Amino acid sequence: MKSILSGLILLCVNSVNAQIDTLLLCDPSDEVQLLASPGRSGYKWYPFVSLDNSTIQNPIASPVLNTLYVVEMIGDLISENLIINHDFEEGNLGFSSDYPFTDRIFTQGLYGVSTSAAQLNGTYFTDCPDHTSGEGMMMVIDGSPIEGQKVWCQTVEVNPQSTYAFSAWLTSVLGENPAELQFSINDSRIGQIFTAQEEVCEWRQFYELWRSKDTSIANICIINKNEDRSGNDFALDDILFAETEGTLYDSTMVLIKDVSLNPSLSVLPDCGESNGQLIVDPSGIKSQASYSLDGSSFQNHPRFENIAAGQHDLSIMEYTSATSPYNSCVYDTTLVVGQKPCPVYIPNAFDRSSRENHLFIITPHPQFIGSFTYLNIIDKWGARIFYSNDHHSIESGWDGTTYDGKKVLSGVYVYILEIEYPDGTSQRLTGEVTLF
Repeated sequence: MKSILSGLILLCVNSVNAQIDTLLLCDPSDEVQLLASPGRSGYKWYPFVSLDNSTIQNPIASPVLNTLYVVEMIGDLISENLIINHDFEEGNLGFSSDYPFTDRIFTQGLYGVSTSAAQLNGTYFTDCPDHTSGEGMMMVIDGSPIEGQKVWCQTVEVNPQSTYAFSAWLTSVLGENPAELQFSINDSRIGQIFTAQEEVCEWRQFYELWRSKDTSIANICIINKNEDRSGNDFALDDILFAETEGTLYDSTMVLIKDVSLNPSLSVLPDCGESNGQLIVDPSGIKSQASYSLDGSSFQNHPRFENIAAGQHDLSIMEYTSATSPYNSCVYDTTLVVGQKPCPVYIPNAFDRSSRENHLFIITPHPQFIGSFTYLNIIDKWGARIFYSNDHHSIESGWDGTTYDGKKVLSGVYVYILEIEYPDGTSQRLTGEVTLF
């Protein structure tokens, strides 16, 4: 049984989309790309455990059950970015740090500003590009094991009773023991601890909102939370501090599909005719659906008429109103349609001495579809004198001889003929034939 992942906090918030988008995962092993409104200054997706990156607009989701994803976004910015040298293109200017500045990082608790971490420590640091352009500057840090030290700080003027977004981009330059950081404003820590990826050069954005209350000056900092002496080597870039209207939310439901098509014939076609009727009653479809038979255009109703016997290709397309490549699934199956039994002409007598009627030949209708499973010939004492389970041999006819080719006496014999049809059903015909 699949269930919706719940436990999300319900908030009275602004929403950019009052309707929950529904995306379809056609195969449980597939992935699906989520999509939030573009152009926002920051994103946080929840739950993040099944996402490749929960801090971007369009993460890839790999859920194992039906999941409701909620994205929190920074609302419209009212002010420009208040950070001086936010992208470090001006070098070691405009900010302060508890760490000493250096042009070569050789121990813990140092930082540098460079286009490449490897230029500061070619032995351990990876040659990661900056976040802004891939060719610019960034702040590279060998973290100190002292908890609470200020990695980066800057003081800005703010408007009282206003909301500000504080954001930074973070990556590991050495995968061991990734950095753990936290935002701080006026020596009060805000938001959750954020951790760099173990994978190097994988930039992730982190942000928090802050209410200024009666404050007009904000000393904003990024502080170290990692006390482990090993690793803790990272880079910062594109720091943002700007007044915002607040937070926006959007949501996307991802449904992992488990569909049974359940086609059934309500009317079996007559022998050789195209007058059957097929009805599809799929289970597991929660959205809109359309139907196609043998490559025809998709139709909204699940009934097909004028069906002939034989093999047919059935397709069902489930779709949602979401604007996404993942708004539809197509399910295909092949079904074999039988037909009402065609006449099978069985003679009641034959004469071995006749030129035209010297065989017991069973003749099916020209539109017959199926096969003769076996023919059994029994004498009046119940003894089997002839048997064949070969369709072509049965069609060729019985010549009135036994297994070893001996002619049987003239008389009345009982035949038992079994017929199998393509849909798996069978029919048994019995009667008497007189041999002259």
